[in-house]
Amino acid sequence: EGDPTHVEFEFDAAEPCIVSVHYFAREYVTPDHLTVKFVPEPNVTEALVVPPPLTFSSGMNQKFMATHSSECAFDVHSAPAAFASYDEHSSCYPLIIDLRSIDETLAHQDRTAQTTFLTLDANRTTVKSVKQKVSVGGQAYELHDIYGISANVGDEKTGEEDEAAVDEDDGDSLCVICLSDPRDTAVLPCRHMCLCSDCAQSLRTQSNKCPICRGPVQSLLHIKVET
Repeated sequence: EGDPTHVEFEFDAAEPCIVSVHYFAREYVTPDHLTVKFVPEPNVTEALVVPPPLTFSSGMNQKFMATHSSECAFDVHSAPAAFASYDEHSSCYPLIIDLRSIDETLAHQDRTAQTTFLTLDANRTTVKSVKQKVSVGGQAYELHDIYGISANVGDEKTGEEDEAAVDEDDGDSLCVICLSDPRDTAVLPCRHMCLCSDCAQSLRTQSNKCPICRGPVQSLLHIKVET
């Protein structure tokens, strides 16, 4: 938003946190993939840590404003082309946004954190997420979308609304095999949530292909949603 040479974003925080923004940086991790530190890409003058990291209280819909980084422009057009976008062979991310708990009794890698790694499009006018990582309790987890889960996890409905939703069900929330039971199992690694638990068990012995994309099935993930 706003000035294209600066960064703005909204976020929610369940507890007070420190927000740090890094331009053209590398991530160094422990063997368990916990973030030890971020380091500006060597020999890239546009590689910066936006000073200083900012402290925010807990709350919803908080905003990191362009004015917070007004002294450190995100110089996307001057950066070398090799570092302007990220791919699987890269070590440098064009933009890293790190939200980390303030608990100073813990080492950096042991604090609860959410880190978003972003890259630039071909025109260097838009950023998009490469990956998101959550660190909690000394463990790091990379976040992935589950395709099809939104059909089962929607707004809560009660009474007449719930009955109407059942009457109008177009089948998008039902298992693609039996067409009767709700989907609760995702196929990995393609992440298509398209099976009920019974059909998922049958799939193990009858096929090794995802019913949606026909990709190989390496494992199955049962998802229990509590409301």
